[in-house]
Amino acid sequence: ARLSTDPNLLLNLSANQQKCGEFEKSLQTLEKALEKDPSSAAAYLNLGNSFLGLGMPAEAIASYKKALQLNPTDYKNFSNYLHCQNYVPNCSAEDVFRLHQEFSRTFEAPFLPHQPHLNNRDQSRKLRIAYVSPDFRVHSVAYFIEPILRHHDRTQFEVVGVLSLTWKDQKTDELKALCDEWIEAGDLNDEALAERLRAAKIDIAVDLICHSQGSRVLTFARKPAPVQITMIGMQQTTGLSSIDYRVTDAMMDPPGMTERFHSEKLMRLPVAMCLQPPDPSPAISPLPALKTGGITFASFNNFAKAHASVLRTWAKVLKAIPNSRLVVVAPNGTLIQEIMTTEGIAPERIVISPRKSGNAYLHMHDEVDMMLDCFPFAGLTVSAIAAWMGVPTLTIAGATPSARAGASLMHSFGLDDFVASDPESFVQKAVAITSDLARLAEVRASMRERMAVQFTNGEAYTRAFEGQLRQAWQRWCQNLEPAHLP
Repeated sequence: ARLSTDPNLLLNLSANQQKCGEFEKSLQTLEKALEKDPSSAAAYLNLGNSFLGLGMPAEAIASYKKALQLNPTDYKNFSNYLHCQNYVPNCSAEDVFRLHQEFSRTFEAPFLPHQPHLNNRDQSRKLRIAYVSPDFRVHSVAYFIEPILRHHDRTQFEVVGVLSLTWKDQKTDELKALCDEWIEAGDLNDEALAERLRAAKIDIAVDLICHSQGSRVLTFARKPAPVQITMIGMQQTTGLSSIDYRVTDAMMDPPGMTERFHSEKLMRLPVAMCLQPPDPSPAISPLPALKTGGITFASFNNFAKAHASVLRTWAKVLKAIPNSRLVVVAPNGTLIQEIMTTEGIAPERIVISPRKSGNAYLHMHDEVDMMLDCFPFAGLTVSAIAAWMGVPTLTIAGATPSARAGASLMHSFGLDDFVASDPESFVQKAVAITSDLARLAEVRASMRERMAVQFTNGEAYTRAFEGQLRQAWQRWCQNLEPAHLP
């Protein structure tokens, strides 16, 4: 009885329902919570999370905006609002960047000017670099930070891992072992963590989360290190003047295209990220279509990215290719079957699979011929793992970094023909690619070799990154402003 009347208990229940992927039930719970307390910013925040999980970004944006209006001093409400912009189609890059600038004026300005840094300005000395993340665990970030931790030149860098959340698992211990020092910061607030990093005499501090869940942007807003960088966690600007660089590549951020929508300077590497492949990994299976006679498409992306326009585009692909089907990982309550039926796709052509992990997840790719990406928020980790299992992703190169992540991946694999320019060419390319099964089979068999050129070459990636780090450090030593690199 108390549960039905206590708003706090209802909020806790909704949060647990979200963790279980029960977003529809969470919406119902939050409706009750808002009946009891219509001015609850926390309820609207959770409401946004539930709508997002169901692939309804417009409704999520409205809920996050309401939470922000009700509690404008909570930066996490604003961070959620900024993060959700990646999911919404047809957002103006100018408008989104203005929101990031507003975030800075509201939450970073109180820390300006920053305390001066007393770090030794020797341009060639060994540097202390700290990687700050809530996700040193079984998480997508781990796939991309592990190669760097593993391959850093210890004659040039001391590596400090900073776990900014209390969540740990077996992967945490593996990543900790790759660091020279380790800081448990899950119980520290943003101010205390900034003081801890400053006291540790960090030369370069690297943010691995941006405005995503577990964000520590207000630690970085206090400028605890002379040089600060954001990378991996999100493909977007932080909006903070205190973060000097964002790591990317020339496909994700083509020169002249996105610089004006960043508070940071762009640090372009040959590829934006490098993957540590799952070990051990199953062998790549033969192309399923050669056996089944039909094409199996799939999307294992977070379903939050699969809004109605994406679903309708996937339906056009299925319409254009007879005897094809689509496998998706989706929670209950999504609109996928309703939209597909409206578009004339028989229910049996849509297979909704539960989320799997470990080897079971890798083996899900054995029955898939090609991945279909989402837009404008393209997949990254799911597409990289799919490629490792031999499955290429058909993607769209959009106007923002997060909309070009899939294009960056496929370009690095030498597969630019898997990069479409818009939904119409997406459908056309799906037809063209699947009409040549011999070529698709060749791509599948060669994918790991293609990835090894750049994307899984951790040593080469880290050497290139270190070269850019040294340039950034030298600029600080010379009292020069950050500049786009290279």
